Amino acid sequence: MSIGSSEQLEAMRDFKTFNAIVGVCTFVLVIFFIAFIRYSTGFFVQQRKKEFGIYTFMGIENRKIALLFAQEGLLIGVLSLLLGTLLGIITNRMFIMAIMKISESKNAISFEISKPAIIYTLLIFGVILLYSFFREYRALVKTDIAELVKGAKIKQDYVVKSSATRFLLGVVGVVILFAGYYVGVYYDKLNMIMMFAVIIAPILVIIGLKLVCSGFLTEIFARITKHKKIKYKGTNIVSLNSIAFSIVENNKIMSLTSILIVCCITALSAGLTMNNIFKNMKETDFPYSISCIAYDNQDEELFKRALEEDKSNVKEQVKIRYMRSLADAFSTYPGYNDISVVKYSDYERVKALKGKDIQKNMEIKEPKSGEAVFLKTPRSMGIESREKFKILGMEFKKKGMVINHIFTSPDEGFGYIVSDEDYEKLYQKKLPKDMIKELTIIKNEEKFLKSLDTAKTQKDLEVTFLAANTKEFTETQKISSYIRDNGNLEFVAAEDFDYKNYTIYNLVGFISLFMAIVFIISTGAILYFKYMVGAVEDKKKFYILRKIGVGEDFVKKSVIKQTAIFFMIPYVFGIGSGIVAGQSIQKVFALESSLLISNPPTLIAIAVFTVVYFAYYVCAVRKYLVEIK
Repeated sequence: MSIGSSEQLEAMRDFKTFNAIVGVCTFVLVIFFIAFIRYSTGFFVQQRKKEFGIYTFMGIENRKIALLFAQEGLLIGVLSLLLGTLLGIITNRMFIMAIMKISESKNAISFEISKPAIIYTLLIFGVILLYSFFREYRALVKTDIAELVKGAKIKQDYVVKSSATRFLLGVVGVVILFAGYYVGVYYDKLNMIMMFAVIIAPILVIIGLKLVCSGFLTEIFARITKHKKIKYKGTNIVSLNSIAFSIVENNKIMSLTSILIVCCITALSAGLTMNNIFKNMKETDFPYSISCIAYDNQDEELFKRALEEDKSNVKEQVKIRYMRSLADAFSTYPGYNDISVVKYSDYERVKALKGKDIQKNMEIKEPKSGEAVFLKTPRSMGIESREKFKILGMEFKKKGMVINHIFTSPDEGFGYIVSDEDYEKLYQKKLPKDMIKELTIIKNEEKFLKSLDTAKTQKDLEVTFLAANTKEFTETQKISSYIRDNGNLEFVAAEDFDYKNYTIYNLVGFISLFMAIVFIISTGAILYFKYMVGAVEDKKKFYILRKIGVGEDFVKKSVIKQTAIFFMIPYVFGIGSGIVAGQSIQKVFALESSLLISNPPTLIAIAVFTVVYFAYYVCAVRKYLVEIK
């Protein structure tokens, strides 16, 4: 919240966008802190129930002891809040320094204290602590006295019963979960606006995971524990029963942990994706050393003379003609219908100029008559093509999508690659009056508007795209100067590229990685608290097993197996959903259009999380073995 009210950051480019993202992250953090504090206080109460029971037998009234324990928790919370706020004030400058460094700001950084941030933090966490105080007090007062003396929950039923209702809920959960996946990745096919999909998909996934964990998982383990061949194999009689009871009692934790893992993978993927985008900005937004759109012969001649001025430096050049047209093509933005139409043979000529890596990404199958490949600009947030559409009355079917590496300007980016035959057909099409009127409203280029005055067929709206690459990619000063001095031709040159204009991507990446760290810590902490509660409850069970002659190797194997299952279930759900989230991020930012293997950020995010998660697993096994001794 200090970032949002920082006077030093207000002058930063794209601060409003960055601040909006920070606001969303703040809200998400508060939600997870509520869950974290809730479960951590529950863990500490569980650990001290026996102590509470002893005080009760000594004759002290329940309400007084409950009040004493709740006050103790509140006091610790208040001290933590004050200490955390103080540390936040101190480390805030470091955080701002990191942001200023990323944004390449040269301004001196002064120490500042954000009063609104401190007030809001105290209010938010004050409310959370008061809620925890009353919840803890109520839980202790209502706890059965026998349970208090034992220091653990008394299990009345040692058989996890199968339930048709639970199974049905699980099936519904699976359907809702996959519906969330489908909305997240294929929102365009549903003609859904991307922003709606971003809200609806996570809600469906959360509901789906909750129902699957509370329904399907419990039912599966209920049935496994009845299967004698599985149940009596090795240490399964101990580990499977423990897991079955754990899932029945902790299915909420399973779903919450799965959601935390999804959030972690998503945040990591987003952070790494933003970093990749930032690194590839020059290649994406400046695919040529210098380029322009020529509306007449004068423009073409000027660009040609400019290249001749620096002839020895020009390595390669390209000239293609394409049409400006309208189409009812966009599913997510129906009112957006301005497109460019490029013929396949010209697209292949442009592709030949690119490096091998870009050529691979530009690879497409030659469209047949009536087919069109969607030419999409990078980072085009949510704009998708219909599967079927019309251009000047001609019907086309979308046959794949490719990221635009042809044009420089994003305004020229959306379009379609059609067969040479279809291009010639469109070329001869007459222009309806309403189309000319609409193009006049959409376009603001002076030269293009002049050509509209006399345009009768689509041929009259054909323009020329000219581009060249120099030996040193950014050395275009001589060519640029000639164009500026001898005409008013608009052009784009690589020498004008400035990373400062794209700082927002690095800043969002920085915040995403910060959020990923929070989610990783939250995942480990919540799993730890709930699993250690189980260890306290299982201590007596393992004590009895040892008494009847069960060896330590059996106990150790049983613990390793049940911990692996306990950790693996949310991991599988979380990683599965994380892969889908990564695909969704990939699609929104239009980086690729293929499967997981072509999305390194998601793979890296999964690999990093897996290493940390495995470390949690090892720590949990060791702590559990110590706890049950």
